Amino acid sequence: QGEGCDDGNLANGDGCDAHCQVESGWACVEVDSNNNRICADLQGNKQNCITIPEYHGCGEDRDGDTIPDDLEPQICITNNNCLDPRNPDTDGDGLKDGTEVFGDNPTNPLDPDSDGDGLCDGSKTVGNECKSGEDKNDNGRIDPGETDPTDWDTDKGTVGDGVDVLDQHTNPLDPSDDVNKDTDGDTIPDDVEIQIGTDPQKWDTDGDGLCDGSVAIKDCVGGETGHGTDPLNGDTDGDGILDGTEVAGENPTKPLNPDTDGDGLCDGANTVADHCIAGEDKNNNGRIDDGETDPNKADTDGGGMWDGAEVMQDKDPLRACDDMGVCEGDDNGNGGHRGANEYADDDCACQSVMSQKRSHFPALASLFAMIGAAFLGLRRRRDDRG
Repeated sequence: QGEGCDDGNLANGDGCDAHCQVESGWACVEVDSNNNRICADLQGNKQNCITIPEYHGCGEDRDGDTIPDDLEPQICITNNNCLDPRNPDTDGDGLKDGTEVFGDNPTNPLDPDSDGDGLCDGSKTVGNECKSGEDKNDNGRIDPGETDPTDWDTDKGTVGDGVDVLDQHTNPLDPSDDVNKDTDGDTIPDDVEIQIGTDPQKWDTDGDGLCDGSVAIKDCVGGETGHGTDPLNGDTDGDGILDGTEVAGENPTKPLNPDTDGDGLCDGANTVADHCIAGEDKNNNGRIDDGETDPNKADTDGGGMWDGAEVMQDKDPLRACDDMGVCEGDDNGNGGHRGANEYADDDCACQSVMSQKRSHFPALASLFAMIGAAFLGLRRRRDDRG
């Protein structure tokens, strides 16, 4: 029997016994900095990579996955997504963590579908993430009849392994039967839709009025790919207005900016934290209805104060006269609301404080004129007597 480990001594109880075999409950590994990166091939690009920290020696292995317990928490995708030293198969795909990391064909032990083709790396199905499986016997090798769990399209026929198996029911090891179908006609091939999570049988997966692809089809306009919106989220910017309504409504707004005009009021009826408060298009229908401000115009009433500032100060963003002064017949400048367009040019209905003061000047002038006339009349009578 060859050496299973070499810790430089003949002592027992340290993971590597006197006969250079790994002791039960231990794992011994050698990871150098030159060959410690695992990546999968996602549609021709090396992606979904994970780095294994440099490690030399033995450590306890309570879950029996052949990775030392003290090394597992260091193998992470994020700080909150690391290997579990108490679970031999952290991602649940059927392959032990050690087989995924140190097997002949290493895969990502934190992702059940390393190459993103819809087929799990191992023999198990994992929820809605992937179906079993590529490495059918979970041995970490590509045996005859198995697809490569690190290659999205094993036979290089331009259709992913998952589409071959799950959708087209063709042979993922035979490139001649690959058909790059687009069932819903949205210009995104079925295999790509499966890859990104959209429905290959629906041209508008999230039902927001924007087609998944670049062309308009029946009840949706093109499209999510051209506008940079999320085809899996009907309201990408979260302002309450569907992406399709923002793009193609009567009063279009920006589907990636919850406050198109930057006035502090969100385009729709939702508040978006750290961006804006609700909202201008209160019924989210893409039109400026009565009582609504214009999400494309920061100062809807043209009075000099932005709509958001007016709302925050309990003013009426549809009355120009209360922006900087007091409206006529309104002591606090916060009188009854009118229609969206009624005050567009209605500066005549308003008086500032200074204009109210000036309104007394004609009366004073008349009084001075009367005093002057009386003085002149008295002087003439004196002159006649003289």
